[in-house]
Amino acid sequence: MRVLAELSRQIEALEGELVAHFHRHPDAEILRSQPGLGPILSARCSPSSETTQP
Repeated sequence: MRVLAELSRQIEALEGELVAHFHRHPDAEILRSQPGLGPILSARCSPSSETTQP
């Protein structure tokens, strides 16, 4: 149970960091305006999160 509690704490901390950084993204307002997209899903949908292959 301690391991699960620690993992849960770490996930919450990472979510907090992601939300804090996402709000500084230049497209955050546009992404937040889309229905159903919260900060975590928006970060995954952001064009800047895409990787390009050579």
